[in-house]
Amino acid sequence: MVTVHQLTLSAGGEDLFEHASFQLGTQDKAALIGRNGCGKSTLMRALAQPENGGGRISVPKNLKIGYFHQDLLSFSSGSSLLEVVSEAFGDLLMMRKQYEESLLEDSTTNDLSYWQKQADLLDELTRLDAFRIEALVEETLKGLGFRSSDMEKPYKQFSGGWRMRAMLGKVLLQKPGLLLLDEPTNHLDLPAINWLEDFIRRYPNSVLLVSHDRTFLNRCCNRILEIDQKKLWVYKGDYESYEEQKMIRLEQQRLAWTNQQKMLAHEMRFIERFRYKASKAKAVQSRIQLLQKKELVDEVKEGDRAPRFRFVPNRKPGKMLMELNDINKSFPEISILNGATVQWERGDKIALVGPNGTGKSTLLRILLGTEAFEGERLTGYQVELAYYAQHQTESLNLKNSLLNEALRLAEHCTVQEVRSALGAFLFDQDDMDKPVGILSGGEKARLALSGVLLARSNSLLLDEPGNHLDMESVEALIDALQDFEGSFVLVAHDRYLLEQVCNKVWYVMDGKIHVYPGPFAAFSERLGEPWKPKPSPTQPNTKNSIQTIKEESEQETNLSYHEQKENKRKWAKVERACRKTEEDLSEAEAKKSHLLEKMADPTYAHQFDWLQSAQNELRETEQHITALLHLWESQLEELEGLDSP
Repeated sequence: MVTVHQLTLSAGGEDLFEHASFQLGTQDKAALIGRNGCGKSTLMRALAQPENGGGRISVPKNLKIGYFHQDLLSFSSGSSLLEVVSEAFGDLLMMRKQYEESLLEDSTTNDLSYWQKQADLLDELTRLDAFRIEALVEETLKGLGFRSSDMEKPYKQFSGGWRMRAMLGKVLLQKPGLLLLDEPTNHLDLPAINWLEDFIRRYPNSVLLVSHDRTFLNRCCNRILEIDQKKLWVYKGDYESYEEQKMIRLEQQRLAWTNQQKMLAHEMRFIERFRYKASKAKAVQSRIQLLQKKELVDEVKEGDRAPRFRFVPNRKPGKMLMELNDINKSFPEISILNGATVQWERGDKIALVGPNGTGKSTLLRILLGTEAFEGERLTGYQVELAYYAQHQTESLNLKNSLLNEALRLAEHCTVQEVRSALGAFLFDQDDMDKPVGILSGGEKARLALSGVLLARSNSLLLDEPGNHLDMESVEALIDALQDFEGSFVLVAHDRYLLEQVCNKVWYVMDGKIHVYPGPFAAFSERLGEPWKPKPSPTQPNTKNSIQTIKEESEQETNLSYHEQKENKRKWAKVERACRKTEEDLSEAEAKKSHLLEKMADPTYAHQFDWLQSAQNELRETEQHITALLHLWESQLEELEGLDSP
């Protein structure tokens, strides 16, 4: 059990948050969320070194802590990838080496005590999987997207993103009692994120992670810690549950604050009215003392501003934006595209997906016209391209002021236009003279996006634009892309972002560009992609579900009388069970709605014991609904497998 009690952390002389308290159980999978700059990474660093917490962080003796963070990118080595990541087993490797060396030195001795000692050591090494270290490392690295041929490649030859994957694998293999992961998905593709989700769900110890990927949080986490307005709030459940609970909490807090303000005003009127009457002096003094002891409810304040911007194109292009015909592209060690052909039409908002190494970023540069290739690239009428590179923040001039760098990114714009665009991205007058080098990762990402905004292009090429953005900024980006009257090709590992804005999918595989003419969610569900399980319905259509199965059953059968009778009996049995499950679901949903309605009632705002009990009952009801949904789905699948009588 890790305990944080009344912890206050500061940066630059200003408190990030105050009096934070929470506990992490031995198997908790918790997410730490909040706006960029609120103190998430600072808290993670404090947990990584609890002795520096001023006695406010308590951890079990000998607790092993593993910490993955972005600063690990600075590590370099000439050793092979396999050797670098195997250092996660440093002590065990040393023990194995000593055992193997001792066998070579004393292989001829007849000392029975020596051989008994070696046998015991062999048993211990076998129990600890010491002779499978390389296999375990290779299995983990493959899960994170590396190939067998990468294992002996020098670590320093890998790009920054692949190095971060290797460092993530190294931390995971240490199997610490407390696993701290700061933005672990930033450098992963969708299959690797799916693998990491499964790893975290099965991990036997505590995990605390920072991520802005809500789908990832929903699938991994059972607790949410939010830093909001310099306070830390704790919620049980996944991200969707957190959103519901926060809405209820804020509403209850608003009602409690309003009621308390009315009570305080009433008491103050009494005090002011009778303050100077001797006969009421004792009563006045008593009320003053009661007010001084009363714990005040905090007023609910509106959250910080969120970015609000729009991509507005200068002009409308022709119907065909671009054609790629018979494109070939390869690098010395790998072929990326082989005879790829695709068309990009006006109105297409494309999700460009595929495992890392299949050429998504390369394809964006081919579309842009900055990457050499073999084949034909045809550009349509009045097509104006703007490009956001995955590592665009790294190409910013760190010595420039914010304003001057924005002017450099948008040379054709006036100073006033640039200032207005920066304002839309939450940069105010005081920020204009700040050096780019002192900006946070999220601020640099917003600065780079402002350059795309100011380009006023009708066709956008976006390579991981959501990296380093907090959830509010990602929501603003989603709004802007949904409202965009132009077209775009988007590479992203954030499934929620892809699902919200894209109407077509390009899937790069085996050197070809495969086109799916529908949204990402439908593509993922229909093709059974490994990173996206088939979604469960939130509420069954009790009126039409079984009827639909009947109507869709088109297979003609020539069954015997007895077979038809047996099939009819099975159908009726499963159908009755399905109807019963639907009734149970309706009752459970009604119970949930009733609980939520009562919890929002101001009458119960101060009944904290009842609220806690109601919260537990709500959680149990939601779990019951989830179980019923799974049962309902399996029953429908069974009906689909039977011939409709």
